[in-house]
Amino acid sequence: MHINANRNKWITRAGGALLLLALLALPIAGAAQASGGITVTGNGLVAQGEVIDNDLFISGDKVQVDGDVNGDVFASGQEVVITGNVAGNVFMAGQILEINGLVDGSVFGAGYSLNMGPTAHVSGNIYSAGFSFKATSGSIVDRNVYSVGYQAILDGSVGRDMLFSGTAFRLNGNVGRDLTVQISESSDTSDTPDFYMPGEVEVIEPGYVKSEQATVGGEIDYQVTQFETDYAPPSGETIAQSVVAEAVRARVGEFVALFIVGAVLLNAWPTQTHRVEEQIQKQPLQSLGWGLALVILFPVVLILAIVVVIMLATLLGIITLGELVSTVLGFGALGIAILSVVFGFVLWMASKAIFGHLVGEKLFDRLSPSTLDSRWGALLALAVGVFLYEVLRIIPIVGAIVAFFVVLIGLGAVAVVWRSQSARPQPAKRKTRKASR
Repeated sequence: MHINANRNKWITRAGGALLLLALLALPIAGAAQASGGITVTGNGLVAQGEVIDNDLFISGDKVQVDGDVNGDVFASGQEVVITGNVAGNVFMAGQILEINGLVDGSVFGAGYSLNMGPTAHVSGNIYSAGFSFKATSGSIVDRNVYSVGYQAILDGSVGRDMLFSGTAFRLNGNVGRDLTVQISESSDTSDTPDFYMPGEVEVIEPGYVKSEQATVGGEIDYQVTQFETDYAPPSGETIAQSVVAEAVRARVGEFVALFIVGAVLLNAWPTQTHRVEEQIQKQPLQSLGWGLALVILFPVVLILAIVVVIMLATLLGIITLGELVSTVLGFGALGIAILSVVFGFVLWMASKAIFGHLVGEKLFDRLSPSTLDSRWGALLALAVGVFLYEVLRIIPIVGAIVAFFVVLIGLGAVAVVWRSQSARPQPAKRKTRKASR
């Protein structure tokens, strides 16, 4: 066994981050309507023998997909079970998640536990974030597994790489290429923690264990990070008080930032801001889909842009004997930096500020419509809406889910409005060009 303690440390974290971004695509089945290429259902069931030739958005207390879906599946519920065949990707979130069918794409799962049954076969990758991930004996993943959480148990087969970051890992199956395991453990070692887990999930002891029958085709990168548990809060505070105080400070800071951003948007671009709000109200599902696509595709576009700039600089450098290399690289880096800043601003600031104003405006529209007609009505609605968002944001789990939906729907709505304005014809300019000929 070859141990490499300094290799691929960033890969697991990147996989976990990618998963969390992708999982923002949870369905809003109650507010959505079926449109071209999409099937929406809230009854939580696709019966055996049923065939859906669209992307599927499905939710319910228990979601059961026993039929075939010729597209992507977006599923959420207390329990989500996929036993049928899915021709695309599967995005799933809930307490108990299970794959026991054929997925001809990748699986993105967030919940207490994600279990691959003995007949599960995933042609792409697995991205798992939650307490427990388990691949039962007989399950197959053709490509990679990226898992972040407390524990992971691999009894099945992974065609390429397995990457895990958490506290407990057990390998009894097969990994075709490299295995990367990052274990975080307390300096105060103790027995297995006492967790309550829905679905009777077995909690394993902290640490890394590889059985004799397990095989790894490539290298093993096993890392252990210890953290101190005897944290002493400042100024005599208890740990709970310190955590709450830090959370409140973060929420107050974001409230001020979002209010400033929202005020600038409402005064500088009022028409576009209201169009984005209309898009959020009328087509939340379309906005959610666009937001998901942008979040997933933006890193790819960024990498392609960097490659294009380097290739262009190299080509022009050869032609001009090096004279234009620094110029092309400089302007290319500036353009990429501006693109990244704008994307990050819309994703983390503008989307929340616009959503906050929309919520506040709807609230005043019902309780006190005359307030909105006053000079400071828009800013007051903005302040109330953002404040309500920050109150929800401070609630564990619920706040994170709210933030996920807000940033994706807001980003997608901005993209739809920008796209519609860019595609709008300009007949006056065309007539002028014809006349000049």
